[in-house]
Amino acid sequence: MPRIQFHRIRIDGFASIIEPLDFSFKEKGLTIIRGENGVGKTTIFSALYWVIYGKPIKEKATVETWVEYQPAHYRGTKVELDLTIDGKFYTVIRCLK
Repeated sequence: MPRIQFHRIRIDGFASIIEPLDFSFKEKGLTIIRGENGVGKTTIFSALYWVIYGKPIKEKATVETWVEYQPAHYRGTKVELDLTIDGKFYTVIRCLK
């Protein structure tokens, strides 16, 4: 089984995440993401799923920033993921619009 390690995810214009979010998985071991309800914890995992598999984690969900939250300068959805698989470094970039 391959050894996969996530290093960093950059999310821009994804669901409820309007402004760019840069999240690093710096420490080895368990990473805990905590915060108040509605601040985007689950959205980080949804973006991770989308960048890897190319489809939303929920069948009828959209990955674009919700229309009512889209700023005037909205340029679409972009997620970048830096990871290593068996010691080899990769960057996966997925864009919509």
